[in-house]
Amino acid sequence: MGKVNVFIKHYYLDKAGEAPVIVEYTHNQKRWRINPDIKVDPKLIACIYDFDIEAYKLSALASLKPDQRTKIQVNNVLLQNMQAKFNAIVMSFKARSINPEVDYVKQEYQKGQIQVEAKSKTVAEHFAEFIKNKEREIGSGINSYRATWRHFEMFSDKMGLIFLEDLKRELLDNFRIYLKGTGLGGPSIHKHFKDFRIFLNWVKDNDENEQIQIPSAYKNLKLKVRYGDPIGLSVEQFMEFYNIDLSSSPELERTRDLIIFGVSIGGPRHGDLQRIGESLRRHGYNLNNTSITYFESKTGNAHKEIYVNKFGMEVLKKYDQFPYVPSNWRIRSA
Repeated sequence: MGKVNVFIKHYYLDKAGEAPVIVEYTHNQKRWRINPDIKVDPKLIACIYDFDIEAYKLSALASLKPDQRTKIQVNNVLLQNMQAKFNAIVMSFKARSINPEVDYVKQEYQKGQIQVEAKSKTVAEHFAEFIKNKEREIGSGINSYRATWRHFEMFSDKMGLIFLEDLKRELLDNFRIYLKGTGLGGPSIHKHFKDFRIFLNWVKDNDENEQIQIPSAYKNLKLKVRYGDPIGLSVEQFMEFYNIDLSSSPELERTRDLIIFGVSIGGPRHGDLQRIGESLRRHGYNLNNTSITYFESKTGNAHKEIYVNKFGMEVLKKYDQFPYVPSNWRIRSA
C-alpha cells in the first residue's frame, strides 16, 4: 500500500535559517518527492502527524507573530489538500484493483495539481496578486482598492482563513453591515463593493484553467448608491467660496483655485485633474481656446471639447503656469 509522508528537511538550511518542507509518496521501496515551495524555521516549527485529521501538519514550537501564524495556516491548507489528493488517488487505484506504483500515482497526481494549488489560495493571497497587477496598470488609483482591502481585513480579523468559496451571501451581507457600522455612507459602501466585484472578476478572468469556484452572490448583491443627504454647495455658498480672500495663505488659495477649475470642467477625478494639470504645465495653454479634451485614466472614457466656464478661465488667467495639483488627501484636508 502506498504511503504519504511530510517532513522538514532540517539539514538543508538557506541563508535565512529556513528549511524546505517535503511531501513524499513511497511504495515498494520507490519514492517520489514534491517540494511545495514551503520553507520554515525548524527551531520554531515542527511537522507532526495529527490523528484527528489523519494528516501531517506544521505546528509551532514557540510563540509566533500573527503573520507567522497566518502563514502556517495557509501552508497547512496546502499540505492537507496535497495529502488528500494522494489518498484519493490511492483509494481510486485500490477500488479498481490497480497497484499504486509511484509512476502511476505521479502521473495521476500531476493531472490535478493545478486545481489543488488554486483551491489552497486564500482571498488575501488572491487580493495581494490583484494589487500587484493593478499597481502596474493604474499607479496612484490603487489606493481605492487598498482601502477596500483594509476594511475587509478588519471585518474578517477573527474569522481565520477565508477562501473564495466562502464568499457567500451571508458573509457579504455581514461585510455590508460592518461597513455601515463604521459610519460610511451609501456612496462609500457602494464604492467598496464595486472594488470587491472588480477584484473577483479579475480572479475569474485570469483563471485560464477554470478551476476556481466563486459563489455568484457577489454578482447579485445590489447596493443603493444614493441614500442620505447629498453633499454639495448652493450657488450662494459656491460664490462665497470663490470670492473668499485667501491672499494671506497662498497654498490654500492655490488649492481653492484648483477646486474651482475642476468644477468648471465638470468635476474630473483627482487623478485626471493631476494629469490635466501636468499637461497644461508642460505644453502651456491658449486663453483663446475655451475648451479642453481629456481621457479618464480609470475608465478610458473620452471627454472632448469640454467648455471651460468663466470661473475656470479666471483661474487660467491668474497663473502664468498652471499650479501643481497636490494629493487628494491634501486637497480634502485644506
